[in-house]
Amino acid sequence: MKQHFKKIVFLGIVLTCFSANGLAESMYVTDTLKLTLRSGPSTEHKILSVVESGQLMEILEPGEDWTLVRITNGKEGYVLTRYLIPEPTHNVRLEQLQAKHKALMQQSATLLEENTRFRKESNSVR
Repeated sequence: MKQHFKKIVFLGIVLTCFSANGLAESMYVTDTLKLTLRSGPSTEHKILSVVESGQLMEILEPGEDWTLVRITNGKEGYVLTRYLIPEPTHNVRLEQLQAKHKALMQQSATLLEENTRFRKESNSVR
């Protein structure tokens, strides 16, 4: 009887685990990061500004934990070094590529219109 009870409890636990996984929702971590620009190299210093991921900044004094930077509006302060990367973020790159795609689509439409016009002119000359 005891062994039969153990099997039922084990089966209940297994079914609970599998049913919980079946109901789990999938999500992604956002790549939007807000980073504080501080007056000094620690979290105890005053926050001067908040910078978002993708914002370009000039490195004034690199550091192991904190880096002195200048942001686009001219403010200078310290940010955590571990959040700095040398290339644009994926969101910035996506925006650049979308703008380029839009410009190329407009150029393509203009060229197609010109091509149609030239064909009509060519057919009327013949």
